[in-house]
Amino acid sequence: MTTQLAATGLAARLRTETRAAHESAENSAFMTRLAHGEATREDLLVLTRQLLHVYEALEEAARGLADDKSFAAFHDPALERVQSLRADLAALADGAEVPLTPEAEAYADRIRRISGSAPSLVAHHYTRYLGDLSGGQALGAIFGRSLGIAPGDPGISFYHFADIEKVKPYKDRYRDALDAAPFTEEQLDEAVAESVVAFELNQAIFAALDAR
Repeated sequence: MTTQLAATGLAARLRTETRAAHESAENSAFMTRLAHGEATREDLLVLTRQLLHVYEALEEAARGLADDKSFAAFHDPALERVQSLRADLAALADGAEVPLTPEAEAYADRIRRISGSAPSLVAHHYTRYLGDLSGGQALGAIFGRSLGIAPGDPGISFYHFADIEKVKPYKDRYRDALDAAPFTEEQLDEAVAESVVAFELNQAIFAALDAR
């Protein structure tokens, strides 16, 4: 028997039950330094390389489930970041080879392993894109100021959602979709647990970049 998310509020559950993992990732040494405007061009370059690998897996998985009734409401080409990340990487690298960390490979592998499960894929989709539309907006502005890159220009175009006119209403609609998706109680728990995993995978990348 299917339980509608509105009764249990998946959006609220994701926010509250992942808070500790979210804050741990957000407050990592690497991200704290970036948020304080201390990022170097090299920092942004290596972060962009890791994110590209993750988003290639995420967007491939999202396209694969685009017709699934439990996931269709979340699949939106306006969110896709791969092309922006490729442009940013090209601008920042200037032809140099940029290493991929084992942690980024593990993150992408996890997404591929769960790609057939709508609740788990929603968890990764939520963790990345809602983060990009929230704290990611501030982070992009900080990068732009500290590195002298204009908003939306190659180097930080990842943080600019050209096809989303108003971010807050979009995020509100996304959260409504979370609360309306037809998941069972077991699937709700799966989505929440996988979102915690997603935050942990993000934190592992940040730790690797801080230690490099």
